[in-house]
Amino acid sequence: MAIEEKTIPVAEIEYKEKFPEAHEIRARKYAEMIRAGHKFLPISVFGKRFENDTYQVFDGHARVLAHKLLGLTEIEAIVSLVDKNGKSISCKKKGE
Repeated sequence: MAIEEKTIPVAEIEYKEKFPEAHEIRARKYAEMIRAGHKFLPISVFGKRFENDTYQVFDGHARVLAHKLLGLTEIEAIVSLVDKNGKSISCKKKGE
């Protein structure tokens, strides 16, 4: 599996809440910790297939929400360059 660690824009992350109440409680706690200077491990996302796509979170939903609550625009992420089925993907323009 090809991966890379990098800073990505929070606005380009698709955030789907599986457990909204639990994530919100945890995210508020994380936001307080971030404000106090705590550093978290990078979130894990599937990479974008096309330029205008979003990153898909598979670990770190509460950390993403904490960044949104604080108005932060970037987050550290480990980006998987394969999709959920293990197929190699790359960022390219639609139609290519």
